[in-house]
Amino acid sequence: MRMKERGQVTEVRIFHQTYSIRSENGPEYVESLAEHVDRTMHEISEATPAVDTARIAILAALHIADDFFNARTELSDLREDVLDKGRKMISLLEEAADEGAAS
Repeated sequence: MRMKERGQVTEVRIFHQTYSIRSENGPEYVESLAEHVDRTMHEISEATPAVDTARIAILAALHIADDFFNARTELSDLREDVLDKGRKMISLLEEAADEGAAS
């Protein structure tokens, strides 16, 4: 027995090819992803002419993965900064409370 397929199918065009993408996310989201991939592939194609589509797709995937890894690292750094500042604020509040209790 086949499992019920979930999500909505959205047709998108990426680098001169049409794809039917099934996703639980809305069509706008899928279209936005496809536009990003298409734009990246076209940018790479323009920068490196005479490269076949498969290589362009691999280079685009690497470029997008690099962007993702950089964003993930930046988010992790920001989270750590927020935690550090939160700990400092708690320490300052505790010191102020101790000083207020001592007076």
